[in-house]
Amino acid sequence: MLHPRLFMAFLALPVSVAIAFLVYVALNEFGDPFRKRPSEPNHPDFSRYRHIQTLSADEFPLDNPQRRVILIGDIHGKDKWFRKLLDEVDYDSQNDVLVHTGDFIARGDHNGSMAVIDFMTTHNITGVRGNHDQKILEWREWMPWFDNLSGGSEWLAQLESAWHEAKEEGQNLKEWAKQQRNQARGRNAAWWRNIPKKWVPFGDHYRIAKALTEEQHAYLLALPLKIHAPSAHTFVVHAGLLPGDVRYDYFDRERQPLARIPCIETEILQRVPQNTVPWNNLNMRSVLKNNDISKKASKGTPWGVYWNAQMKMCNGYDLKNTVEKSSSLQIQDSDALTVSPKTLPCHPSTVVYGHTAARGLDVQRFSVGLDTGCVYGRGLTALILGPNPLPKNKEGEEVQYDTSSDGVYEGDLDDDAYDDDFDVVEPATIRRTQSKKKRTKTIKFGDNGQATLVGISCSK
Repeated sequence: MLHPRLFMAFLALPVSVAIAFLVYVALNEFGDPFRKRPSEPNHPDFSRYRHIQTLSADEFPLDNPQRRVILIGDIHGKDKWFRKLLDEVDYDSQNDVLVHTGDFIARGDHNGSMAVIDFMTTHNITGVRGNHDQKILEWREWMPWFDNLSGGSEWLAQLESAWHEAKEEGQNLKEWAKQQRNQARGRNAAWWRNIPKKWVPFGDHYRIAKALTEEQHAYLLALPLKIHAPSAHTFVVHAGLLPGDVRYDYFDRERQPLARIPCIETEILQRVPQNTVPWNNLNMRSVLKNNDISKKASKGTPWGVYWNAQMKMCNGYDLKNTVEKSSSLQIQDSDALTVSPKTLPCHPSTVVYGHTAARGLDVQRFSVGLDTGCVYGRGLTALILGPNPLPKNKEGEEVQYDTSSDGVYEGDLDDDAYDDDFDVVEPATIRRTQSKKKRTKTIKFGDNGQATLVGISCSK
């Protein structure tokens, strides 16, 4: 019979080995257990959304003969062409109100992006966030948080050094980062978990974020997702807005802001559920058959079709006027209003936006898409509002240019393919036709007003 002490000695050996093994695994998996572990990320809100900014009549002037509102489509860091367009429209920083539609930095060259954001910050230019601006802001919010993790800055520096070596070997950043993340083990994997999924470090957005001054960072933070100018019945957004919930009938007064009396314009932003989702404001291009929102330009129905269809039904805010123009209306009180298929008790509003370069200049009655693909070597476009919007030639005469050859894609219309974290977009990869002439044309704007479109070519 085995002596009890000898039995305990034999039992202690495997237990000791098991404990040693567990300690070894723990140290390799999690590092020093007494350090702050990076394996349990508790990400703060990197998005820092500001949803709506409302502009007064003075901040968005339409009737002052000495002032204009100049809205510019996606610049994407093309500082040379941005300055050229400002010269073309004779921009007066003392009197004109300049408004950008987002994506004013990134995807062009780095120095150009830094020059553009310096201009916007220095002059405190009004604008909205684009999806690329948002990526930059999120990286900028992430950086100090990650640096505060014990050992974070050292690990990131080593990773960046590894990327520079891989870049010298001709590797693609996105593929390299995906491989590094997937193959990471132990402490390395724990660090990667502190970088949100699908984020690609060291690309264009990352480098711009790292180079931002405190003032430029504050400027990005102050940019809203949506601008509303009530006096002009105008909205500015990067990607898109919907006039109502596309899942229900236009005339459902319980759910649709434009079908109710009184119709309050701001409810389009606050009560249409799709418009309260930041991703939609930054990415929406189309509505699919199942009513989902899509960032694909080549699928579904362009959201502007919905917007213009409903705005054309608007008959003003005057209830009496609405009743007289629609014999099918039955009114007992304002809450029991039944709207005819051709009439809604609202005032038509206009949306100015960017984001959809694949569609080029997209002018409809109550929506204007200004992204004409400067980053692809196509064009940069401004929409000018005011009593005297047209630029002058050297003789002081108003001039107009041919608009028949606006740039269009001849290839893939899905510009979502160019939304990833690439360093620089190569225009040569996109087949296109474009006019080398300056372009100006007058369009209807709002109920009874006019606006002028001025475009320049961004080709070399």
